[in-house]
Amino acid sequence: MSGAGHSSSLAPKNYVELQADDADVLRRLTTAEGRAGVAILLEISDRFLCSVLYGREERGRYQVFEIPKKTGGTRVINAPPKNLSILQQKVRYAISLLYKAKQCVHGFVPGRSIATNAAIHVGQRYVLNVDLLDFFPSIKIGRVIGALRSEPFNIEKRAATVLAQIACTATGELPQGSSCSPVLANVVSHGLDVTLLDLASRYHCKYTRFADDISISTSKPSFPSMLAEFEDGRWVLGDALAKAISDAGFVENPGKVKLQSWKRRQEVTGLCVNEFSNVDRRHLRELGATIRVWEKLGEAQAQKVLNQKLFPHVAGSDVSIVNYCRGKIGFIQMVRGEDDPIVRRAKKRLSDVCPDAFKSIKPLAQVNPTPLRSVPRNVSGWNSVYGRVASSVYQLKVKTKDYGDQTGSAFRIGRSLLGTAGHNLQHLEIAIVLPNGDEVPVQKHKYRCALHDTDVGLLKLPANVEVAGDPIPSQGRLPELGEEVAAIGYPAVAWRQTTVSLRSGVVEALPTTQNDEWRFISVGFVSAGGLSGAPLIDKRGFVVGIVVENTLARSASVGMQKGRASEADEEVTRSDLFGQASPIEYLTDLQYGRIDETTPCA
Repeated sequence: MSGAGHSSSLAPKNYVELQADDADVLRRLTTAEGRAGVAILLEISDRFLCSVLYGREERGRYQVFEIPKKTGGTRVINAPPKNLSILQQKVRYAISLLYKAKQCVHGFVPGRSIATNAAIHVGQRYVLNVDLLDFFPSIKIGRVIGALRSEPFNIEKRAATVLAQIACTATGELPQGSSCSPVLANVVSHGLDVTLLDLASRYHCKYTRFADDISISTSKPSFPSMLAEFEDGRWVLGDALAKAISDAGFVENPGKVKLQSWKRRQEVTGLCVNEFSNVDRRHLRELGATIRVWEKLGEAQAQKVLNQKLFPHVAGSDVSIVNYCRGKIGFIQMVRGEDDPIVRRAKKRLSDVCPDAFKSIKPLAQVNPTPLRSVPRNVSGWNSVYGRVASSVYQLKVKTKDYGDQTGSAFRIGRSLLGTAGHNLQHLEIAIVLPNGDEVPVQKHKYRCALHDTDVGLLKLPANVEVAGDPIPSQGRLPELGEEVAAIGYPAVAWRQTTVSLRSGVVEALPTTQNDEWRFISVGFVSAGGLSGAPLIDKRGFVVGIVVENTLARSASVGMQKGRASEADEEVTRSDLFGQASPIEYLTDLQYGRIDETTPCA
């Protein structure tokens, strides 16, 4: 009763998808007993299941071929025969209903991708990449059975064995090329993920895994030696990380252990993560070159050139040039966003040579004019960012010689450090105002306050004072011209608010070179005095600058102190006002001693 022809005749008509609802599938999965229970789960006859599993011409008929890797060498693919592939699709669906991937797992999980994986490690000082050797083939049938018999599945032993036989090759390995191998590999790797999450947390690192690619990053000044160290001219795994991988039943690829510093290009799953998730320029060049050939030579000739490039040694191979270009654009769009200018230009060029390439292109009026790469899709305006940042911003109360009490803003950058504008620290006494109205004196730590220079300062919280809010992360990048940013702080204006507020605007000018006079970011909003020292935030919630003053607002503030409120109101409503902010890198330079303190401002 073996053989593909005979077994095909036993297959039901609607055999690709399970017909039962999800609740029934889960019940059948968790209560299945033996081969008969698995046959009921997969909605096939026991006879058909036997022919697929134990027929020599069925389970042994994997099609084996190789595909080239981007980094060199080849990857062996084991494509299952049709009937076995159908059963594997059903097993994958049933397992996926019960398996919930941890947040650190980004490979083969709905809604996650190489882009979500890379975004976790953006802006870190060090990024470690580790590749697991022979990831799928190293997972043997016994490990699959053990995983299915454990939480959350608890499948009966005989049924788990049959399911594992469906998933594995006749030699007892997970095949790379099967639809159920990815989810089962994630299930088997659950213990590794738990261990590495704990290990990363212990050393203040972030951990993610995309299939066999492990990434660990940290913002600490040095990378933990227990995770990786430099030995004999190359990076090797530290003792703790090596033991965790070995104990989980995997082996690292020694040639693919790489630690990347922030001073050089950092990559995670092929995407650059130094400042934001971005594609390799190679993809942009290849797409541009393909469309350019199409524009000059026409579709037929461009198709020929593309096939010669992709398959130089294989006669008769053919890839649709339209699908190739759409695939490239889709990949770039996944990483950079639908409204990214590069994506829109590429879509426009492809639509010019092939009007049917896209169903529609979003009208310009509907495009976000300042798209920010790597913005989470669930961000609606500034609500999400404000919710994360507001509790980490504090109102400053300062005593001055001439104008009595003044206000400013500060924000938390470390366990006991606050960042603010340098000119706030030139005053006699400084305190932060807690939400309940209590004032807590803070210590001047370091500041630099020179006209048209850096204007940044550091305050230190008393050791016995606990305040709400976590440190706000920064990426040490300049925003882009036209990018939308926001200041979150406590404005001191005639219509004074007593709670932290948000003022957004677009970046109108950036600092010039170090030798020139202008050192500030110019933003199109009224900063209103008390916002001095407030963090300038991008839409990902990272600090990109520190508000230092508002052009013409200083005279308005003086007017208020002298009782000329109407003059102040008139002054701050002028349309030519704009905010100024020092780049966040100046505060970092001051914190780590890369620039010196200066004498107080005049």
